[in-house]
Amino acid sequence: MQLSAFLASTLLLAIPGLVSAAPTDDACSLAARDVLSARAPTCNPPKPNAQDAAAVKKYDDLMAKMSAATKAAHTGSCACPASKVTDFQKSKDKNLRTTIKTTCVNGYQTCVTQRKAANTACTQLGGTVDQGHLTAVQVCQTQLNNWKARVA
Repeated sequence: MQLSAFLASTLLLAIPGLVSAAPTDDACSLAARDVLSARAPTCNPPKPNAQDAAAVKKYDDLMAKMSAATKAAHTGSCACPASKVTDFQKSKDKNLRTTIKTTCVNGYQTCVTQRKAANTACTQLGGTVDQGHLTAVQVCQTQLNNWKARVA
């Protein structure tokens, strides 16, 4: 009887951990590890002299532009999760396939455009665009080309 009570309590403690570790389809949401171990900004532009109000305003405006463009790029790439590929491949409905293709093409086009805008803002600030951000543009472009080539 003691063994079964111990086993039952162990299972009750383990089940929430198993459920929370189950895979999900939402690859675009932030995980706790992403928030807790976020990388430092990689652009690293030089900060302007605090007495130069025009330079500070330009810096703040370009930083806001870069941040907004990065957020929009993520939103664009998240418009087409992996489940859309499966839905597209399995569907026999031409209208549904056209809708999915349009959504994904528009999402990845936004991703490419906005990632390029963020990289441009970084260089305008005097920062350096790292290889990871250049690769991100290429990944979005590749996905865009793949979706454009699909036949609805």
